[in-house]
Amino acid sequence: MSKYDDLTFWFRLVNGTKMGCISVMYKTTHSVSYCNGFQSGTFEISSNISTVFLKIKQVDLSDSGLYFCGVYTGGQMLFNTVHLNVKGSVGLHEADSKCRTESDGTSKLISVILGGVTVSLVVLIIGLTVQNRKLQRANEEETVEQSEVSTTFLCLFETA
Repeated sequence: MSKYDDLTFWFRLVNGTKMGCISVMYKTTHSVSYCNGFQSGTFEISSNISTVFLKIKQVDLSDSGLYFCGVYTGGQMLFNTVHLNVKGSVGLHEADSKCRTESDGTSKLISVILGGVTVSLVVLIIGLTVQNRKLQRANEEETVEQSEVSTTFLCLFETA
């Protein structure tokens, strides 16, 4: 066993100004300690002989940033940085609720438009029905007048 206890740690640059500790893993025991604000359910730390891994479960836009991996071994410190850029404008849950909100707005707009079209069509049908009845009555009155004229004409013709 060496006189130095090898350890691996992950930090994250928060708000571009301060470092936030994510976790520390001791090589001899492979035990992982998570720092304040970081849970083992969200982050998973592991390593093999040559590589150290940080797995983020349920990645969100807020996880974007600069991550630092440090390894202290044999009295020396080695660092590596990883820039994580999560694409997208909102997290999954926020996007889902935003879609529901936009969908509700679209549904309301479509309902208003369909309601307006329905009312317009009903008014048009009623107007056409009234117009049709007027034309039928006018036609019936004209037919009655013509038959009266014909009868009168026949009466005049026979008496002459």
